[in-house]
Amino acid sequence: MISRLSCSFRLLTKHIDFFMLTGSLDFLRKEVKDWWKKLPAKYSSADEVAMAVFSIENADWSDDKETTEAMDVVHECFLQLPPDAEGKWGIYPDETLPPHQFRLRVFTKCKR
Repeated sequence: MISRLSCSFRLLTKHIDFFMLTGSLDFLRKEVKDWWKKLPAKYSSADEVAMAVFSIENADWSDDKETTEAMDVVHECFLQLPPDAEGKWGIYPDETLPPHQFRLRVFTKCKR
């Protein structure tokens, strides 16, 4: 199963953008090479990101090799953030995902 979803929503004073990728680690690795390009056009580059939150989910975190590879995917995302951007991340269980499938959720706030 491979899926992509993106949307934006407005809070009272902030506009948060969101996209989600679901698939194998190989799929996620390919998709996060320029992850900021999946954001709305107001992000002309990764330098426009003021804040990013990355959440990666899997049904079973007991496989150390897969867990390390999943954290490497998130690390690839962090490497593309500008130095002044705030970044946070977390790993969470989701028993609804099939084995060896991961879900990456990315929430961002633009500097503008």
